[in-house]
Amino acid sequence: MTIHRFIPRSRAILAHPQGRSLLFVKYDLVATLDAERRLLEAKIAEHGMEDVQGFDPDEFAHYIEQEFMADPPQLLREEFSFDYKPVRVDVRNDDRYDALGGSEPVLVEGVEVTCHLPFSGQPELFECHSDTLFVGAHPSEGLIKESEILVFYRVPERDTERIKQQFRENLQSIERDLGAVLRKVLEWNQQLPVLVRDAIEKRRAGISRLTSTLGIPLRKRPEAESNSPLRGKEQRKVLSPPSHTEPYLGFAHYEEILTTIQNVGKTFERAPSAFAHMGEEDLRYQFLVPLSASYEDGTGAEVFNYNGKTDILIRHKGHTVFIAECKIWKGKSSLIGAIDQLLGYTTWRDTKVALLIFNKNRDFSSVLAQIPAVVKEHPAFVAEQDYEFESGFRFVLSHPDDQERQITMTIIAFEVPTAPTAQG
Repeated sequence: MTIHRFIPRSRAILAHPQGRSLLFVKYDLVATLDAERRLLEAKIAEHGMEDVQGFDPDEFAHYIEQEFMADPPQLLREEFSFDYKPVRVDVRNDDRYDALGGSEPVLVEGVEVTCHLPFSGQPELFECHSDTLFVGAHPSEGLIKESEILVFYRVPERDTERIKQQFRENLQSIERDLGAVLRKVLEWNQQLPVLVRDAIEKRRAGISRLTSTLGIPLRKRPEAESNSPLRGKEQRKVLSPPSHTEPYLGFAHYEEILTTIQNVGKTFERAPSAFAHMGEEDLRYQFLVPLSASYEDGTGAEVFNYNGKTDILIRHKGHTVFIAECKIWKGKSSLIGAIDQLLGYTTWRDTKVALLIFNKNRDFSSVLAQIPAVVKEHPAFVAEQDYEFESGFRFVLSHPDDQERQITMTIIAFEVPTAPTAQG
């Protein structure tokens, strides 16, 4: 899960006029992703014909996707920290001091503060320039060191309050530029399955034309199977029910799926500017790539799919074993309606469902406080159970077609804050 080669900008401004390092200026993200597409096609073309023709297309495509899927960059705000040390600061050009016009340094007591901003994802992505322009906006300042952005401030002791304002403005700039980069990366990840399958089909079609022209079959190399890149790779989980029973989803798989959903949802909160303008359908899609990359049913087919524009489903051998409904929070009535809609999709065999709520308003704590009370007013409510996730809840509901049959419903809420408005 990496971008292989970053393309430098032809006219990049690599440094601040005052000597500060700038982020998001060194590489051209659009050119970089275009180069990735060409590298992907070359990667598929370099595989032997038996790899392309002999393996299941979905399995071969999954192998390529895993190599070219980009790891979305995220600031880890909960891990921010700073350190400082006393220094002597030159104020010869500060008109508040009686030192203007002099050539010799005028040193006063001061402080040097270093802010540490850890992140996840490839460091080079924090040096990529997207094609989004923010006219008149403050540039993002910082120095990349391993998996941290370092931001330095050096001021006289009397000016330490200025650091707070400067840090806030710079962090807003970083989040703004990161949001633009993240949108491009997510678009790449969303398009990747189509790009891979198109390239594979193009390769397979070329091989078929060659076979048809020659009129004889392709010879299989004896060492082809042992040297195949598909052998030895990590396998996706198989959702297989016990023998001689109808398809069902065990609690272990249920919890794994919910954990994946939680991890994806946390990116909404860490990178708000990338998701703030997305609707239900776009937000829902963010869950599908990591889920479909991790699970398959007993036939090897992908099991996470849309049902129209409403559901995330798991199917096993033609039977639905898990349903998740996604809704933007609009108050009590919308939650009741979402539960009704979710129950309306269930059949008698469905026993585990999930409801994902996106809060785009303020007062997220108030939203979380309302959820249990609203669910308990629903006619299908049976009991509330413990669930160890800060913004999650678990309930037992009666099945709409059979009061004696119960359904486990887990509600997970995510905050999707409004991104700062771009200046200009």
